[in-house]
Amino acid sequence: LTSNPPIFLITLPQKNEEVFATISFEYGRAFEVSDDYGLGHLAEHIIISELRRKLPNADVSGTNTLDRITFNLTSSLKRDELVEFIDTIFNPKFNSLDIFNSEKSAITHELKTYLLNVQTKMFDEIFKKRFANNCPLSRTYRDELVSLEKALLPSVKKYFFEKVLCGKSMITVGSNQTESIRNELKLKQGNLARIPRERTNRQCNFSGKLIDRVTDTGLEELSMVAITFPGLSRLDDVSERRCLNNICRLICSYNEFGARSSIL
Repeated sequence: LTSNPPIFLITLPQKNEEVFATISFEYGRAFEVSDDYGLGHLAEHIIISELRRKLPNADVSGTNTLDRITFNLTSSLKRDELVEFIDTIFNPKFNSLDIFNSEKSAITHELKTYLLNVQTKMFDEIFKKRFANNCPLSRTYRDELVSLEKALLPSVKKYFFEKVLCGKSMITVGSNQTESIRNELKLKQGNLARIPRERTNRQCNFSGKLIDRVTDTGLEELSMVAITFPGLSRLDDVSERRCLNNICRLICSYNEFGARSSIL
């Protein structure tokens, strides 16, 4: 599980041709400094828009939380959209000003709406005074709005390629046809990392932990682990994606803290 990125293949019991994928980057809002406020959120929106143009029949979504940026896919194996989904996320274009302006406008409008709420203003001020400038909880909606209003497309691209892609990432894929997916992804493994990794040390403002990012100048053989959950069932697409996301984060935490061997 030392290659970049590891891929987890989860065999699901449903008898259909759907495939579910989650790509998670360990770089969320807790890692952003003042000049970066909101850039991860904006980058996620831009990439989702690019995906929806490329994969109009697929269900794609994204989230930007304190600890990570995550992208989700629900598709049909017949449409062969999984590799396109992965390639787009690891090699986004960031070349459409129309998408940039549209998504930037949507997010800034959302932030301005939050700022009209008296309760939001009150809690923003409380958190800012309580945590000063040493924690992302001190970041207010107004701080993010000010940062985003100054943002340019090249700065969003630079942020994603130099910060998000240089952190840890992992891919989780769930389907009842994992063997064919395994073969397909092996053929495309050379497209999953295009930039050299650099070693940097910095302290996470949220957890206080020292973040160590290691140098990776070449792509190693892709690691894959096939995991079967016989009792896993699916009521609808949303619950399936949530389940996969939780499994993804669980495995990631076990792998990071060395407890993975106790359950596998």
